Amino acid sequence: MNPTKIKKYQIMIMIILLVFSQSKMMALPVLAESMDSIREEKEIPEEKEIDEPIKVDSYHDEKKERTEYITTKTGEIQYIVHVEEKKEYESVKEKCDGEVETGYEKDLKKTNHFVAQMSPKEADVIDDLDGVEVEKDFVLTGAEEEKREESDEDEIKAITQIAEDAWNVKMVNSEQKDELQPCQSVSSKGITCTGSAVTSSSAIKVAVLDSGRTFSSDLIYEGGCNLIDPDSDPYGMDLTTHGVGVAGIIAAQDNGEMTTGVGGNVAALYSVKVLDGNNETTVSRLIAGIQWCINHDIDIINMSMGTLHYSSTLEEMVKKAEKKGILMIASVGNTGDTKENQVEYPAAFKEVIGVGSVNEKGERSVFSATGEGVEIMAPGENIPLASLWNGVTAGSGTSFATPHVTGIAARLWAENPNKPADFIRCLLQASCKELGDALEYGYGLVDYTYALEKYGEIEEKYKKQGEECAKQFYNDTEVEEYELPKYIRANWRGGAHQDAVTSWGKYGLTDEELAVVAVSAMVSDHSFGDYSLTDYGVLHARQKTNYVSAVKYLMNIAVDVYWTDSTIPKIVDRCKYQEEATLDDKKEKNLNNLKKAVIAAKDFNFSGVMDDEGNESYMLDKDKRALQVLGLALHAAQDTYAHRALVTEDGIPHLGPYYFKDFDAVVDWIKRGRMGTSDLNQEFVIEDYKKTVHSTYADNPGFFLDRYNIGIPWITSEIMSRFCNQQHFSAKIFHSNTYFRPTEYLKEHVKGIYGTLPTGDGMTSGSWNALSFYK
Repeated sequence: MNPTKIKKYQIMIMIILLVFSQSKMMALPVLAESMDSIREEKEIPEEKEIDEPIKVDSYHDEKKERTEYITTKTGEIQYIVHVEEKKEYESVKEKCDGEVETGYEKDLKKTNHFVAQMSPKEADVIDDLDGVEVEKDFVLTGAEEEKREESDEDEIKAITQIAEDAWNVKMVNSEQKDELQPCQSVSSKGITCTGSAVTSSSAIKVAVLDSGRTFSSDLIYEGGCNLIDPDSDPYGMDLTTHGVGVAGIIAAQDNGEMTTGVGGNVAALYSVKVLDGNNETTVSRLIAGIQWCINHDIDIINMSMGTLHYSSTLEEMVKKAEKKGILMIASVGNTGDTKENQVEYPAAFKEVIGVGSVNEKGERSVFSATGEGVEIMAPGENIPLASLWNGVTAGSGTSFATPHVTGIAARLWAENPNKPADFIRCLLQASCKELGDALEYGYGLVDYTYALEKYGEIEEKYKKQGEECAKQFYNDTEVEEYELPKYIRANWRGGAHQDAVTSWGKYGLTDEELAVVAVSAMVSDHSFGDYSLTDYGVLHARQKTNYVSAVKYLMNIAVDVYWTDSTIPKIVDRCKYQEEATLDDKKEKNLNNLKKAVIAAKDFNFSGVMDDEGNESYMLDKDKRALQVLGLALHAAQDTYAHRALVTEDGIPHLGPYYFKDFDAVVDWIKRGRMGTSDLNQEFVIEDYKKTVHSTYADNPGFFLDRYNIGIPWITSEIMSRFCNQQHFSAKIFHSNTYFRPTEYLKEHVKGIYGTLPTGDGMTSGSWNALSFYK
């Protein structure tokens, strides 16, 4: 061949190789041109500021189903972007208008991920790049069943009973007693266990990826993180009690308080807050949480949430965690009685143990999802749960079945921390009680005692056959059924009023007297005989009532009847509800209802009312009647913070636009400092959802955590202290130096009683102004 032609061909080949080797570098300028053209189509400036997402828990279509991803007002969608080559990471991120501030950017960056909001066209352009993967940032929801509507009277007794019985712990044979199998191993981590009981040094690190933690002597946390709002809340306090309930099932101490965990004393608990105030997270936040667990050498991850939507990004992170030796356990979801019935992700991934729910008879809960991926069952209906304020509530859902398996896994692993995660998984599978079809029940009901008894045999099979060992053992012992009392899941309306009275001392009252006040603080949420206390708005700090004068009326009656010769019939008409009180257009009706409530305190033993004997009158002594009126006063005062606290901007993320007539107006009203919780279920909310919004915000212990942990203890202790010191009402009760969230109409209501703003004891007109607002 002609040498000149050969040289030409050589040059052409070199050019082709050069182009091929630089294809990724060439792609970025092309990407820039493509993104520019898309922006021109949309008429959006290149340096535009991306809107904040407006729906994390949004809904769509007439069936009101949840959307599966996050969108902005301009129609952009939140995506997870994964860049394979680290050197191209920053360039790709820049062309996506940068990343969204999530609070967990550092964890995502370690795996070359970031979160961005883009139009679908923009996302398609980026996804077309070699080595770049883009997918929607799907929403995962905590697998807790919706509450049922039944009587609160049944609820109080029943929750106490099931908590005392710890029936769920007994069903899985995990009472906290000496272990049956001695441990003789020493871990490479320096973890040891000796004798027949596991020592505290053999703790297995268990991360609860959920809604956060609480301060409690019953739940001991070794650490954790907050991936929602780390700057303002480094501890990751629980806003919904979902995470606290899950953690309690795993590791609550057997000390007679709250609930009893199934994990003995071997679970070193870590709280990784990924669920928000609606018990929802995103794929991006969940993978950041898993990455945190990898970074901190966690042994077991509990994930009581799920989504029906597959995510390759989440799958890759799950595979990564498995390779690191982490045992992952997740709820299969609550779609069992719906047309969407299928095991949710991450439980559907083969690397994750999928946990379903059974009821007290060992039967699959109707809501528990079925299909491939159901691996192990555990109690998930009517489960006693740890709650805020060292309280106990109860709930249902595969969310609460999952931690039973997690706690038992930790307990079994502590027998020999040197064992790999897949052996613990095999041990759990092989020891389950058979219940039925594998697509419904998987291997069956988790059984701690049987696993411990068969530990050695299963270990030998595992050495020979690996994961196949699970098929060699069958636990055919019968499930011991439990007779459940009728109940409803508790929320703020009942137990929290009682807890607020009993949690901070007796103030000089006897145990019996304090119990009377505590029960009476709950009774306003009940109806009995001819009394509909739930409908008496004046007892609940509702709109069109002056809550300050209502508390004054009730408290002064209680003081006079208890400490003087006065009786209720003599005094009830003397202490008048302040007719001059402002912002109250139902004065006569409110006064009559207050009188009726006081007469109810005279005629009924409120403890009897709570025992479903409300139609029977009791002969009560004068002191007990006074204490019952005091309980009514405390309820009204506590509801001030529950219903009249001012919503601040930190509450906006917890609101969903679906419930409101004009969500933008709600947000604007909040930002202007003019939104109280009582407004959320009044003029702004769609009529059909008033009850839902009320229970979600006003009666939710997590929404405005400070009002329950700071405000209500303050107002309760002030009233109790004054009462026990023979002092009448003072406006100072509503003037907290530690609770700074303003309250609706406080200043105006106080002026309505006194005619002017009281001063003294450090109070000034200016300080009253800071505690209240008037629309």
